[in-house]
Amino acid sequence: MVSIITLQLLACATLKVKTEGDMLRMSFKSQANEVEYYSSFNKFMPIKASKNGEWHSVTIKDTAKMKYFLKADGQIYLTDCKIRENDDFGGELCIYEKVIR
Repeated sequence: MVSIITLQLLACATLKVKTEGDMLRMSFKSQANEVEYYSSFNKFMPIKASKNGEWHSVTIKDTAKMKYFLKADGQIYLTDCKIRENDDFGGELCIYEKVIR
């Protein structure tokens, strides 16, 4: 089963989430030179996104729920996510929850 979700980002134009088997691919459309992905699935260790034109992508093990944020050229950005949570540093995190249909 393959599903794609598209959301607007504050600085990155679009987020696409695609699941295939037990992997989750998150792709970010941005004019940024570099995008890093931070998530609770790996204790917020940065993952440098691979770049293909305007798209920056990371592939991680699929998870039912996680907290995340992005850095585009060193600036922190959140997607226009429906669920947000305050972090311990005065900022916010997006919450990703897998939709099962």
